[in-house]
Amino acid sequence: MKKMIQKVTLSITLLVATVGLSIAQNANTFYVCSGTSFTMVPDDTTHDNYEWEEIGGSSNPIATTTSASVTAPTLGGTSFTLKQYTLKVQDSAGCWSEVDTFSVYVLPEIQVAISGNGGPYCANNSTSVTLTATVGGLTLPTGVAADQYAWTAGGSPTGTNSNQLTFSSGTSVGSTAYAVTVTYSLPSGNGGSKLSTCSGGDNTSVIVNATPTTPGISIQ
Repeated sequence: MKKMIQKVTLSITLLVATVGLSIAQNANTFYVCSGTSFTMVPDDTTHDNYEWEEIGGSSNPIATTTSASVTAPTLGGTSFTLKQYTLKVQDSAGCWSEVDTFSVYVLPEIQVAISGNGGPYCANNSTSVTLTATVGGLTLPTGVAADQYAWTAGGSPTGTNSNQLTFSSGTSVGSTAYAVTVTYSLPSGNGGSKLSTCSGGDNTSVIVNATPTTPGISIQ
């Protein structure tokens, strides 16, 4: 009797080894961070054999294994890397499924620098201060942008989602630490994953000096 080849569609779970985070996805496009080792695991782990291949890879298959998971190499750089993988599975009757294909975009590290005049300012002369966060040149896939900004002042959230933070130097004497964290936004409606470690940041200080006490006058 001729054996039937079954068609299966797999959704992949990426297990991120460096942060211990498991993110299940329904789409066949995933986003991971540069420098992050990730493990690919199918949603059905009850089969006898799993054959993973990297499309265009120098060594194929990556693995044919009774263990469902396979760990991908760590990648990095200032440009994104697109890796495409396939997976087929074999059941206990010896039948292989059709191939499922999925893509993994490895996003580069985000490099951020804050510019602006950190003072020193005088406590009795309130001045408008603008800090600007500049993201280093990145080559990103379509629909991905490093445009999510989170500012803190003295460790507390402040400002809005903008690359600039404007505030008054005010009358608070001392050095206040300002920091920004920049993360990625993904294409709308995409089911891929963006890891919490996919971010970059910088910090600076704004200094306000105390002013001398207004002197009294006496005539002698």
